[in-house]
Amino acid sequence: AMTTTTTIIDWSRFPKSADPARAIGTAKKTSAARGVRKRKQIEQIYEALRSRNVLGGSDGSSSSSSSSSSSSSEHSCGSSSGTRSKKTIVDFGCGTGNLLLALAFLFPEHDFIGVDLNETSIRMLDERIESAKLTNVRSKLSLIETFDEDFDVALALHVCGKATDVVLQTCVEKQKDFACVPCCVGKVQANGHRSVGGMRKKLINVDVVGSKNNNNNNIANEKNNNEKEIRHPRSNLMRAICDEETFMEVAKLADWSGNDRVSAYEASKHSLLPREAKSAVELDRLCRCVEKGYRGSVELIKLDDECGLRNDLILGHIVHHH
Repeated sequence: AMTTTTTIIDWSRFPKSADPARAIGTAKKTSAARGVRKRKQIEQIYEALRSRNVLGGSDGSSSSSSSSSSSSSEHSCGSSSGTRSKKTIVDFGCGTGNLLLALAFLFPEHDFIGVDLNETSIRMLDERIESAKLTNVRSKLSLIETFDEDFDVALALHVCGKATDVVLQTCVEKQKDFACVPCCVGKVQANGHRSVGGMRKKLINVDVVGSKNNNNNNIANEKNNNEKEIRHPRSNLMRAICDEETFMEVAKLADWSGNDRVSAYEASKHSLLPREAKSAVELDRLCRCVEKGYRGSVELIKLDDECGLRNDLILGHIVHHH
């Protein structure tokens, strides 16, 4: 389903450090235009989650009633609603916490965890949590693959390359709700930036490597790793019409962001194909979820262009019957 969602969040209620338009970020990323874009991203992800009752009711009561009491001592006790159970929401690749902190403020009845492999981002996130006086959110320096805590909902906003696929794969295996807005899809073939590779090496625990003397265990581990390996295209449907080399060309095209003469934001013959390529990549991911037995509903939602070029939201929601 390709739809557009819009909602209005009263950002004046927010602590300064929980508002991406007023919080102090890294120097190269801080700008008024970026702050407005981040607000729009958060609003539309919030509306998608709220309207489908993933984090709260569909009547909008959660944003108004819970926000006003978010800094009080009742912040994380869930007293704002007797009809919703407490959930744990994990923001994978949370960065300094723009989406994480906003949702934690809007939904004080739930617990939030921000996971990232960048020590600087985690340190800045901790400072923002303390400044905003949010008691229902905490950080964790970790790889996405090694995060081992239980959760109910996974978020992944602009998590590069294969990391988004790891989040989706984990949610399908555990049958959990998810909301992913992928970016940098062309980097699926290069494992992202070199700096990311360096941070990953710092967090990998070499002690988890099995003993070489136990051949049976090594064979079993190798088989398990092969089954979990992220291959592209992701879905059997896409593999039936597209080989890996062609798919990678499509993925690189999906990352096109314009040049000095042509704007990627303006509808033209130059921008149409990259947008279609981006949606094709995300449809491949969506089909993979269905093929692997995800029991909930899966949607591909096109966010407003104001949210930026990487505006495909993959949303999965398990409907629980009581």
